[in-house]
Amino acid sequence: MQAWFKPLQSLVAMLFTWIVGSLVAGSDTFATTSLTHGLSLADLARFLTQLVTLVLLFVLAGQVQAALPENGRIASFLRAILSPLATLVILLLAQNLVLDLAEPFLGLTGERMLVLLFWLAVLASAGWLVWTSYNHAPELVAGLLALGGKLENWPRRLHTCPACGAHLRDRGRFCGYCGTELTTPPQVPAAKD
Repeated sequence: MQAWFKPLQSLVAMLFTWIVGSLVAGSDTFATTSLTHGLSLADLARFLTQLVTLVLLFVLAGQVQAALPENGRIASFLRAILSPLATLVILLLAQNLVLDLAEPFLGLTGERMLVLLFWLAVLASAGWLVWTSYNHAPELVAGLLALGGKLENWPRRLHTCPACGAHLRDRGRFCGYCGTELTTPPQVPAAKD
């Protein structure tokens, strides 16, 4: 359980960063103060809030990766794909953020170059994610097979009433829902003379 304290701490920090940043950016003073070419102080506050949130998301991904056990199963698969997945998500979210901030300063050619660079990075991250998923697929399969084995035995461990079909927690003598007798009393063997 200790391993999950840091990820939870980062999650709380992300939440409060977003709340405080939204409150600051929404204030009248920030909304009416212009910095340059249509960029207000509120826009800058939103940019910084989103930037810090994305950095905290990257930190959170690393902390979750460290908290997941290396067990050769599903947790190992998730641990392996977390870095490329987080990188891909962050790039997709950061693209609009950076473009919105850079738009007043870039011409059309500069914007197109920036979009091209982002999409090249997105494609590289997607390729990294697919390659990592492929390389760690045996761990996922092993975990799913183990889970399937547990689910296969599940109906055998489930006790139901033959009369009403209710799921029963224990092997009582009567159904707690309809009162049907569930077990027949043990037969006493006949005495031989």
